[in-house]
Amino acid sequence: MVGRFSVKATELYAAALGLQTIHQAGFTSPQIILEMDAQVVINELNGDIPDWSIEGLLVEEVRTFFHFFQLVICIYIPRKCNQAAACFS
Repeated sequence: MVGRFSVKATELYAAALGLQTIHQAGFTSPQIILEMDAQVVINELNGDIPDWSIEGLLVEEVRTFFHFFQLVICIYIPRKCNQAAACFS
């Protein structure tokens, strides 16, 4: 993807790619924990209110990957508590 994207869109795209990758790799754990430092994204992924914006389509794309696993838990982790995320920022 080339261009400028919002933080929200970037977080959602990363979540979609991550879930797609573990599904295609044959990861067999029935439970997936998706940790993000973007509270707004976590709220939307955990909610059920439709968002008709472009970013809302990305929320739905991420949610489609939820169906490949028995349970997906989306939780907010502050960046200062997430060493891995801090390395990439």
